[in-house]
Amino acid sequence: MKSQKKSFSSSHSSAQKRFKEYLTLLLIVFLSFVTALAVFFLDATKDLRNRAVDDVSMVCNRQCSENRECLSNMVCWPYGRPSDQKGLCRLDSNPNNEKCEQRKGVGFIIQVYEDKNADGIRNNNEQGQSWEFQWDKNEDEYWRQYITYAEKNGEGGRVSDVAPGDRIRIRVKEKGGWEVTTPKEMKSVMADETTKVSYFGVRVPPVPSPTVKKSTTVTKTVVDTSTTQYRMLGSKASPTPSPSLSPSPVPTPTPTMEVRQQSGGFLWWLRMFFRRLYCSVTKTCTEY
Repeated sequence: MKSQKKSFSSSHSSAQKRFKEYLTLLLIVFLSFVTALAVFFLDATKDLRNRAVDDVSMVCNRQCSENRECLSNMVCWPYGRPSDQKGLCRLDSNPNNEKCEQRKGVGFIIQVYEDKNADGIRNNNEQGQSWEFQWDKNEDEYWRQYITYAEKNGEGGRVSDVAPGDRIRIRVKEKGGWEVTTPKEMKSVMADETTKVSYFGVRVPPVPSPTVKKSTTVTKTVVDTSTTQYRMLGSKASPTPSPSLSPSPVPTPTPTMEVRQQSGGFLWWLRMFFRRLYCSVTKTCTEY
């Protein structure tokens, strides 16, 4: 009986232990999910320009350093401020209005800025530019002129000759020595009581560093057989003296040596006696 009680109590305690482990594991999973969700939400709200929020009152006049910290239809105003100073989130179509109120009526504005880093986004230190554009309405191919001014922040004024639902096409004109860093043509649909703003970035393209090519000089040697001199192409000719011809050695005559016959006995002595006698009489031969 005691053994049954002990086994029951041990099994009960092990079940409780497993339950606590499961509960702890479930709590850890829940907390991890909540943390991941919070991190995702905070990261998504960091760049407010990725959110489509119609009510701008919650963001109006919020301090900012970049445009991405405001809504998609807002800018960090004003442009051209020092990088260490904060700006305020304002409507890009009416940034001077402190209440972030839209202008009455339907219209659109074009802004041109010098996109120094060619990222397609207007930054604080990128000034407005004077430029020319064309635009048409509902693809009627009747291209109207539009001009922006650098002294007006690269803006050319608000066009109100449109109605809700009109489809607008805007084309930028090319200018020598400049390149467009954004799409050269933009389209938008007019909305009720809304002013659309189209941004175009331009810049002077950087000058590529010149590449220095190593020049190799090819030297050819030409032999002039008529003058026996060498001329160098690509350099100053220096005459080479003709080789001096040494006179051919005069052959030295080999002295003829008379070989005297050795004494041959009595006959030889007799012959030499008569020869000397003959020579002494006639005086015509050389005496040995």
